[in-house]
Amino acid sequence: MITITKQVHQNAKANENERFLDMLPRILSQARRAFRYLRPEHKDELVEEVVVNAFSAFVRLVRRGKADVAFATPLANYAIRQVIAGRRVANKPRL
Repeated sequence: MITITKQVHQNAKANENERFLDMLPRILSQARRAFRYLRPEHKDELVEEVVVNAFSAFVRLVRRGKADVAFATPLANYAIRQVIAGRRVANKPRL
């Protein structure tokens, strides 16, 4: 019985990951457009941060049972605003 439950959970998690991967091109497009005037090395870092932030928001929605309201454009806009405001998920290590 435990293995059946475990398999169902793994399948659900795989479906959620696939759903985010389907949204990823749109999120990347919006992030690149938002930071298009920056230097390439700085822009790439911020675009990556937007992806991480969007994934984090997506995971929070899934955990709350609201995966059906997760769409690429709102997730991207939210993540872009978070990055611009300085709220980062991944921080650089201090040297």
